[in-house]
Amino acid sequence: MRCSAIILCLSLVTGFLLTGCKTADKKDLSPVAHQDIGGIPIEKWDLTLDKAGEQRVEAFARFATGISNELQEKGEEALEEFFRAALADPTNERLVLDVSRRLIQGRQLEKAAILLGESGKNPEASANLLTLLGLVYADQDRVEEAVTINRRAMKKAPKALAPYRSLVQLYLKKDNASAALLILGEASKVEGAGPDYYMDLAELYGHYLRQKTDQADLVKPSMKQALDQVYDAKPDNPAILQKLAEGYQFIKDITRATDIYMDLLKRFPNAPGLRERLTNLFLQGGEKSKAVELIRGLIRENPTKHPEAYFILANLLREEKKYGEAAEQLERMIIVKDDAEPAYYELAEAHNLNEKPEKALAVLDKAKAKFGESFINRFYRAITYNRLKQYDKAVEQLTAAEVMARATAPERLTHLFYFQMGAAYERNKEHAEAVKYFEKCLEMEPDFAEALNYLGYMWAERGENLERAKVLIEKAVNQEPENAAFLDSMAWVLFKLNQPKPALEWMLKAVKHVEEEDATLFDHLGDIYASLKDYSKAREAWEKSLKLEVSEEVKKKLESTPKQ
Repeated sequence: MRCSAIILCLSLVTGFLLTGCKTADKKDLSPVAHQDIGGIPIEKWDLTLDKAGEQRVEAFARFATGISNELQEKGEEALEEFFRAALADPTNERLVLDVSRRLIQGRQLEKAAILLGESGKNPEASANLLTLLGLVYADQDRVEEAVTINRRAMKKAPKALAPYRSLVQLYLKKDNASAALLILGEASKVEGAGPDYYMDLAELYGHYLRQKTDQADLVKPSMKQALDQVYDAKPDNPAILQKLAEGYQFIKDITRATDIYMDLLKRFPNAPGLRERLTNLFLQGGEKSKAVELIRGLIRENPTKHPEAYFILANLLREEKKYGEAAEQLERMIIVKDDAEPAYYELAEAHNLNEKPEKALAVLDKAKAKFGESFINRFYRAITYNRLKQYDKAVEQLTAAEVMARATAPERLTHLFYFQMGAAYERNKEHAEAVKYFEKCLEMEPDFAEALNYLGYMWAERGENLERAKVLIEKAVNQEPENAAFLDSMAWVLFKLNQPKPALEWMLKAVKHVEEEDATLFDHLGDIYASLKDYSKAREAWEKSLKLEVSEEVKKKLESTPKQ
């Protein structure tokens, strides 16, 4: 099989390497023709090749040997033969470019430079070849040669940005920002180039600014000018439009970036990441109030033009924990655009966060009737049942969602999904199943702090696997050393390990760092003080716990503990 493959490849490269060679017509191969052509007997034919012909034949032979070596997985030998093939016929630019790229990929830059340099001596060498040679020189820190070659490439193709980019990157690498800026200035003066050129130029300005942040005021106007050239051309390609929006966002032209993102969302409402980018745009610099004001203004101007504006506004309101208002905006979006499926699930989540799970279920019922049963619907339904403390139904929905995903979209079964499965089973008091899914979650994402803490605390609460529970909780605390829930878990596992003094230290840290006073933390604090026989402080902690949440168990502990 290998021999056949080699023969096939040799036949394919013949045309590639022997361009320009002449062959006799079929009629010249007849017996009569072989006996006498033009009156010259066969024995007196001159079969010698001129120099160019010899070079082409050598190139062909070496390239064929290179392919043979490549098929036999002799990478180094193949590259050597390819190099010698191209060096034998440096006027064959197609061959030279192909071999040079192979050499560059193999990090044999010196040979690539030799080959491209030899071919570049040809006055007819293309801008592509010269630019590639310039890049190799730049990689080798041969600055003057790189500049000279790229200047030749600019003359060959004045509307190509590649030579300018090569020099800008070279000068930045050499920490010569002023020289890089001069090249950018030259590139910006090119006239008659297309939108792609100016888009690439804007991105090159962005590359410069990311390295020279202190020159933003100086460079941003030039970057904006390049972006405006693209914008004025009214591009229709969504990839170009997204790059354009990102460019305007980078220079903080929020109005123009918003306009482009909104247009993209109108045309591609289900495009992944667009809503998030727009939200991040509004949240840039932490100016949430300005973001809300801007979106409200867009909606007032035309309530139906940009349905996605309601979605973005809802996200902003949710960031401010205004869940009721967020739900109102999503309801309006569905009125304007009732086929926006993601809005239904976001609305259900807003209702859940606003402690209205019954409303969330009603929304999910509407989504199911309109779009059919789906993984995402079942997932949100499970979250809602958790809110309603109907844990058996939450488990049922998540199990069905897992079956659906395995059949149609296994990529949905992430560590986050299995974390939810574990939590649902734990709340449903099916601890063995909970452990299984938490372990699966941590198998996929070993450093997921929430799962480390949840599983560790579950074991601590049940008095099981305490040493391993401590290890898991320690990993979570190391990631978030001021997370009150994680600190409480550490205190509790130490308490369960009969180490009340260190447990007290951790519990006091938890109380210090908690955002809102929590009944469970004070209950645990009381238990720890009681084990240390500090009954006065134990009673004080339990009293605080009862003020936050009524609990018969805590009340019994308080009543049975002596006053001091």
